[in-house]
Amino acid sequence: QGPVSARHSRLYGPALDSRVVTSARYLYVQAKDAQGRNFTHSPGSDAFSVKVFVIVNGKAQMLKTELNDRGDGSFQVFFHYGLQPEKLIIEVRTKDGSFVGKGNKARVIKHPEVEQCYCPTKHSDAWKEAYTCFDHEPQIDKDFAPFPEISRGMVDDVLRILQETDKAKACFVHYVIRGNIIYAQAYGKWQGFQKFTDEVLLSLARKVRIPDVDFIFNIGDWPLAGGTAAGLPVISFCGSNETDDIVVPTYKM
Repeated sequence: QGPVSARHSRLYGPALDSRVVTSARYLYVQAKDAQGRNFTHSPGSDAFSVKVFVIVNGKAQMLKTELNDRGDGSFQVFFHYGLQPEKLIIEVRTKDGSFVGKGNKARVIKHPEVEQCYCPTKHSDAWKEAYTCFDHEPQIDKDFAPFPEISRGMVDDVLRILQETDKAKACFVHYVIRGNIIYAQAYGKWQGFQKFTDEVLLSLARKVRIPDVDFIFNIGDWPLAGGTAAGLPVISFCGSNETDDIVVPTYKM
């Protein structure tokens, strides 16, 4: 297909909008060739390089970034910052050092907002569009394929079965969301990671009204949806080919 074109390649995603607030800022890079055609396979993990700076009190600070090759011609960029900056500067370059996008320059976002208000929108479709959420994510579709319907009875079964397992192994949280208020009951010996799942859900609830829902979140170091819990819905940070846990990205994402 030829080399990646810096001029035709595209940057997009929530991190380029000063009004969008996420715990981890992220954006996408779509590789294109000189004719403007999308790459549909990876052009190589080193096709792009990324540097992100924040300007705080007039001084530039470079942030730690992650650049993930999605294998389909696109890349995802993650970064974090906790202070309120005056500016956010994003530099994405191709191998020859050219900036990605028209204008051959870095992207500058002035006065990006930080997470500071409880202002959930009732319009979930508008929220999804602002945050560039995909209508269909193949990995999510695949993970939920075994569960065409998840009933309250299935959640109750998971709760009962996991409470009967080894208490040192089964560390999980039963979340109940009603009226955009999050309730949680923790089970098991080790609950250190619950603060991260709490933070993710509280962050989401500050932005958009979450539908009423119950679910089990495994916060332990190994999958739980196996054995007598096989075939039941358990959201986890970990999984395996032998278990049915629904795996989600780590809390920092």
